[in-house]
Amino acid sequence: MDPPLQDVTTRILRINKWHALAAVLVIYIPIGLYLDTLPPTDPTIMYGPFEYYGGYAWRYQPSVSRAIADTAEAPHQSRLELTEDGRPLGPAHCADIEIGDIGHGRFSYRKDDWVFLYFSTSDNSNPNTNGRIYRAVEPAAVDPFQSIRIPPRKPWIFWLLEKIHFHS
Repeated sequence: MDPPLQDVTTRILRINKWHALAAVLVIYIPIGLYLDTLPPTDPTIMYGPFEYYGGYAWRYQPSVSRAIADTAEAPHQSRLELTEDGRPLGPAHCADIEIGDIGHGRFSYRKDDWVFLYFSTSDNSNPNTNGRIYRAVEPAAVDPFQSIRIPPRKPWIFWLLEKIHFHS
């Protein structure tokens, strides 16, 4: 005798729910473990696009914690440091005309109406396409979120291997 149609449908739905749950777990767990091992983002990295300002000069509005910008009254007060692939750029506190006409790493972090970083790359190339990483750092700045940041963890496989004791 064949089981009633309703019983067959119920059994199929029950099996399909378990298959769906298994599929979700098979996909979700590896992705979650991978994302757990990614390094935290670096707040000092300047993400483009950088605005062309003329000559070799580019303009960017960084959000650097507690950075003090140069002003007309205090043209050398900024302590901002700019790096290109980890190498310092400079000199700092340069005039727009120097940055645009000469370039080669010159920069200025100043406040007119808005606070902008005016800079040139080390080889006067386009920072949007040269593939280099630029960082703006205020040496005296303290990360305001340091106390709540989660320290990076080891990938889960290393944790698992530490828990397993191999005896020879």
